[in-house]
Amino acid sequence: ASDDGVFFTPKSLVKMIVNIIEPTHGTVLDPACGSGGMFVSSSDFVNAEGINANSAMTFYGQEKVEFNAKLCIMNMAVHGLNAKIKSGDEANSFYHDAHNLEGSCDYVMANPPFNVDKVKSESTQNAGRLPFGLPGVNAKKEVSNGNYLWISYFYAYLNNTGRAGFVRASSATDSGNKERDSRKQLIRTGHVDCTMSVGNNFFYKVSLPCSLWFFDKGKKDELKDRVLFIDSRNYYTVVDRTLNEWTEWQMKNLNAIVWLYRGETEKYQELISAYQTQIVNDCIELDTAFENISGMLNGYGDPLKGVRQHIADTIKQDININQLLPLNEVLKHYTVELNAALKAFSSYGDDLDKAEAKELARSIDDSATTWDRFKKMLSTRVEEVVAQIKACRSVIKDAKWLIEKFGEGIYFDVPGLCKIANITEIEEKNWSLTPGAYVGVAPLKEDDENFEERMVEIHQELLTLQSEANRLMDTISTNFEGLGI
Repeated sequence: ASDDGVFFTPKSLVKMIVNIIEPTHGTVLDPACGSGGMFVSSSDFVNAEGINANSAMTFYGQEKVEFNAKLCIMNMAVHGLNAKIKSGDEANSFYHDAHNLEGSCDYVMANPPFNVDKVKSESTQNAGRLPFGLPGVNAKKEVSNGNYLWISYFYAYLNNTGRAGFVRASSATDSGNKERDSRKQLIRTGHVDCTMSVGNNFFYKVSLPCSLWFFDKGKKDELKDRVLFIDSRNYYTVVDRTLNEWTEWQMKNLNAIVWLYRGETEKYQELISAYQTQIVNDCIELDTAFENISGMLNGYGDPLKGVRQHIADTIKQDININQLLPLNEVLKHYTVELNAALKAFSSYGDDLDKAEAKELARSIDDSATTWDRFKKMLSTRVEEVVAQIKACRSVIKDAKWLIEKFGEGIYFDVPGLCKIANITEIEEKNWSLTPGAYVGVAPLKEDDENFEERMVEIHQELLTLQSEANRLMDTISTNFEGLGI
């Protein structure tokens, strides 16, 4: 088979898969295990529950590429995990069930190659694990796209209560012809739990979108004729120009939608409590940072007095999460105030002669040998505090995102984000499993916050550059004076 569509799985996608299928015991298989990221993440999940992974689970992997298999074995050893890994030709999942695990797995997870072509149909047929039959076979007796072979394998490997989670090319959710027939059979089993659309730039070096699929053969009876669709394409954090990811809180928010769909309200409530604890702790740390900055500003305008009092009034004993959410706007306002105070104080010192400016600097910090060095140190401290504020506001905004949609923990279909569809609705959509076909479009919402935040960041960067430029100019002037020029 030709498998150019091989991409190592981003950590946030691995974690999302593990968090949704919740592996805690038994047989775990990754039939395209690469470097073993799914196994390590499963171990982390189990250990967080107070369970020893090696005692509770047995890991099995298949990896056709020998080098990747060696990486997997090393990765497992580094993390103290035991695994049975098959590699080379015998580990080509299209032609071999290397561990003879059909119908035996508690959990199956993988990110197999996308859109593999030239798969020999006869060899594939002989290898079995095709509960929905072969997808389309061309005149050369080859399967021209292996996506639905993998989908069949994931289903076939599961035992009667097993769960699967895996990554597929976005096109697989509504492809036609024989693949549609396979999808129709799959949906009618009642074991499709959820599909989730993922936006561009989650993979390193490639910008393609993808979908996460989840099967659950142990679904509650009341959910067997339903599928949860989540469209997360507009919910992510930008790492840089070519890479996006989900933060820990964003992953938990998406996971919370699945909990509510499954009726696991207590997990949602635990998440709300975790948000509250995190925000309060962040605010306590911010107050200490604000106190240090106020001292360095020498009371100049005392820009943080108001926010410190506001935080103190807010994080009292008897509070709930809704009382903490307005702190986002408060912190946003005082970020602007803090930067303005820094600029004003810097200008004040710059207008003094060198001796006075040096004396001012030393009166605030004994270690300051020059005004410029003190100003640079102050600017760095302000940048650190602004970063702390940004991190705290990010948590508050994620909490608000979740609470505005699901309140105290009641599932709702949210336009543009999620919908629970029944089999009849799915049939009306020609058996599509594309979330966007069901969730619709979110209402337009004016939001200039990102613009404003970026302007604040740019302003801070300019202040830092200006300070550095002034320092360099002073150095150049001093050097010229030394040369008698």
